[in-house]
Formats: sequence, C-alpha cells, structure tokens
Amino acid sequence: MKKKDTFEEALGGILMAVIFICATFQVLNRFILHFSAPWTEELCRYAFIWIAFLGIANGIKRGTHLNVNLIENVLPKKAITVLDVALDAVFLLLMGYMFRISLDYLMKVARYGTLSVGLKIPMWIVYLILPLFSALTIVRLVEKYVRKLARSKEGET
Repeated sequence: MKKKDTFEEALGGILMAVIFICATFQVLNRFILHFSAPWTEELCRYAFIWIAFLGIANGIKRGTHLNVNLIENVLPKKAITVLDVALDAVFLLLMGYMFRISLDYLMKVARYGTLSVGLKIPMWIVYLILPLFSALTIVRLVEKYVRKLARSKEGET
C-alpha cells in the first residue's frame, strides 16, 4: 500500500478482497460441491454497501466527485469560490445531521439485538458504516479546507 492511501482505501481494498474470496468460494461450492452457502451472499452485500459509503468520504478527500460545471462557465472566479464553500458548508451540515441520526439509529439497533439472517452477526455491526461514513466525510471536508487554508497562507508569504 502506498503511503498516500487513505483509511477508506485500505478498508475498501480489504472489503473488495473479501467480496472476491466469498464470491469465488460460493461459485466453486455451487458447481463442484452442489452446495450453497447463504452467508457468502450476505457478506458480499454488506461489504459492497460499506465500500460504497467509504467511497463517498474518499471522493471528498481526493476531490473526485462528479459535479456540474455549467454554472462555472458563466460566473466569475470569486463567485465560484463562494458557491463551492457554500455547497461544502451545506454538505457539512448534512453530514453532521446524518451522523446524529445514524448514531441514534445504531443505538436502537444495538438495543434490539437483531442478528443478520445468514451470518448471525449483530446488525449494529452492519449499520456501523452510517455514523462512520458521516464522521469520515466530515473529517475529509474539514481536511480539505485546512489544506486550502495552508496553501493560501503559503501563497501570502
């Protein structure tokens, strides 16, 4: 792993390997042993969901999310900067709200003690990605502006 890899990329890579191993195991089981292991499908599904949420936070860090730049072609550079900051502020507030409600939901799921059907693991482990993803996204948004601030300070000196 490169030193620049993020936590999200490292965990996402591990989960991709889990998906590959489980899916391969399931295919071999079905065609060679004529036996189906239901837990593999469930584990692949949960790992895929986790990867999707981790990708959101990683996309913030890397600045690789899709955006529509139609407005950027007609607005002055200063207005684009203000619009970017405003959109990121709204996204930050949304992630703060998402963190709060997902933490509440996680506590409810943990209190009920529900288990997954195939894996028989507590469902709070599956839902842990929701507050984790929103917290990581908040961290990545704050990091983005700390880096921008540091670059602007370097430009002033």
